[in-house]
Amino acid sequence: KFIGPPLIDSFEKYYGFSREDAIRAREIFNERYQPIGWKENRPYDGIEEVLKALKKEGKFDLEAQKVAFEKTKNAVLGVVPIGTGNDFVRNFPENADFLDISAQLQGYTMKSDVIKYFGVIDGKEQTRYCINMFNIGFDCNVADTVADMKTKPLVSGSMAYFLSILVTLIKKKCSDLKIELDGKEVHNGKTLLSSVANGCYCGGGIKSNSLASVSDGLININIIKNVSRARFITLLPSYMKGTVLQNRMAKGFVVSPKCKKIVITPNNTDIRISVDGEIISAGKTEFEIVHNAFNFVLPQ
Repeated sequence: KFIGPPLIDSFEKYYGFSREDAIRAREIFNERYQPIGWKENRPYDGIEEVLKALKKEGKFDLEAQKVAFEKTKNAVLGVVPIGTGNDFVRNFPENADFLDISAQLQGYTMKSDVIKYFGVIDGKEQTRYCINMFNIGFDCNVADTVADMKTKPLVSGSMAYFLSILVTLIKKKCSDLKIELDGKEVHNGKTLLSSVANGCYCGGGIKSNSLASVSDGLININIIKNVSRARFITLLPSYMKGTVLQNRMAKGFVVSPKCKKIVITPNNTDIRISVDGEIISAGKTEFEIVHNAFNFVLPQ
């Protein structure tokens, strides 16, 4: 039971210690652990596979996902946000310093959901997991453009995402999708974009899914119908800030319901999906929420 979560959490949960007593217990533990105890440790089961997977550009890829969410019970995950988007950590308090490794090691955990998805992905029947968000249609096309945009001088973060939106808007390619939520068809036809979300943010700080929560046991999906370029440009600022649902210009064009299961079927060819920034090709794809799938470390 003590393997994984911060010691303070475990002392409080399993021994009923107060926060003050738990901190003191950790100090006593460290008196032996620092000179001797660490030498007696052995690797967690499956940790070698996780490290090999994370070595691939530091990405939480398929191999690491299976170890964390299928092979390991009560997995504990932490994030050091030194990537290009760092959107998952934006769902937590702004004063949390995720770059402070010491604060993370002495931190505490909270339960977080993940989205399980399955179907024919990149030509192969498989099951995968997503921690933050899927983007389909316009947003995915933007993600395709962002990587190139970030190579431009003085362009990064939200600016790269914003400029990629403008470039993609000129082309304006829609997806033709059938979307079912908890067994009920809610949309069938041309779709400018759809985002299937566990967390609120994408694209380096764009609050696309303001109703999403990483711990409520539900998926939040945005469905934006095929609108004119002029209308979308009008909606864009509120979409980026997370206030598009309050924009009267969005009425009848934007919906953002919550559910436990989603099935998205392309009416024509396979669709491109951005999965936390990684682009895949897929046919009919099913999405399910996995509630309290892992423990996420928050800095002390």
